[in-house]
Amino acid sequence: MVAMLQAMETVIFVPEVAENALEVLVTLDELDEHGPEGAITDRWRIYHGDPPDVRWAIMNIDAGKLEGSVIDGEVLLRANPFASEESRICKHMNQAHSADLHILALHFAHIEIEKPVMVGIDPLGIDIRGRFEVIRINTTEAMQTAEDARVILKGMVEKVKDLPHPADVTSSDGSDG
Repeated sequence: MVAMLQAMETVIFVPEVAENALEVLVTLDELDEHGPEGAITDRWRIYHGDPPDVRWAIMNIDAGKLEGSVIDGEVLLRANPFASEESRICKHMNQAHSADLHILALHFAHIEIEKPVMVGIDPLGIDIRGRFEVIRINTTEAMQTAEDARVILKGMVEKVKDLPHPADVTSSDGSDG
């Protein structure tokens, strides 16, 4: 990690089978978890747990390359309109709607999660942590406000709650359900 922090630039390329894989040129800046931007490390821990030994860094996108086109890094950045309300929304969903999170994971991701924990929300969906993984539930339409999220997520649950248990379900412990 130290070598990456000292590099002038770093290219991140996650190979995909598709020809339209995105390559991203980034700059890494060391992050003090107890400093002013330390809350970022808390968000990571909510998703992934507490790492045993880590040096934190902020990744700034300088540019991207997709299908031969180069894209300025600022164009690739999009603020999450839920950022200021995310923890409140997640806390409410986890306390008052755990059964609904279970239904969403079961019917939209085909994963049986015994104790689902909503860890994130953005305009295109929610993230639910299970025992071993974080799953993504894409919403049926984009959400811009907390009220949008309430209406859309409630509608998704209402649409599938009385459907039979999906046949091709994996349990959160990795076994077939």
